[in-house]
Amino acid sequence: MPESLIILSATDADLPRNIPQGIERYTGFRDMARGGCARLRSCYDRVTGRTVAIKSLLPQSMLDRTERRRLLREARVTAQLQHPNTVPVYDIGEDDREGVYFVMKRISGENLFEILKRIARGDQATAEAFPIDRRLEIVAGACQALAYAHARGVIHRDVKPENIWVGNFGEVILLDWGVAKVWGATDEEAPVR
Repeated sequence: MPESLIILSATDADLPRNIPQGIERYTGFRDMARGGCARLRSCYDRVTGRTVAIKSLLPQSMLDRTERRRLLREARVTAQLQHPNTVPVYDIGEDDREGVYFVMKRISGENLFEILKRIARGDQATAEAFPIDRRLEIVAGACQALAYAHARGVIHRDVKPENIWVGNFGEVILLDWGVAKVWGATDEEAPVR
């Protein structure tokens, strides 16, 4: 059954007797992406009945104060940038087993880099689906997110086609605020305890 399909059992169920807190609220973890220090997984929120994405540090990075601070900054910056071209953050937490994590909207689609690669290889179907006007609209959507962020004192610092997501329904999301710079904040802030 497709993840995006809304089913009656997910909308009409009672709340759990003891509403799970923190990471226990989520089940059915599936890997989506992995980087050098963090991983992104899809999971199911038992309270809201929706599929979400959760980002957390890899086990070998969980105790690294710099990586912990960086993940928390990414979570908070992303959460505060409430714009149609940014991904909503639903929750930030910490768990003994998982460490620091944040939960956000699970998006589907593909990044602009993959689209551009197919066009460069001569894929006619992709070129027709993404004519130059549409590609410019996609970049303009990312620029709207940047303008919004800049007006709030945030510089992305990692804008590239891989971080511009094109959703299945045409939405454009600027992702990965992990190295963002907040104006007035130093890069060497005191570590989070």
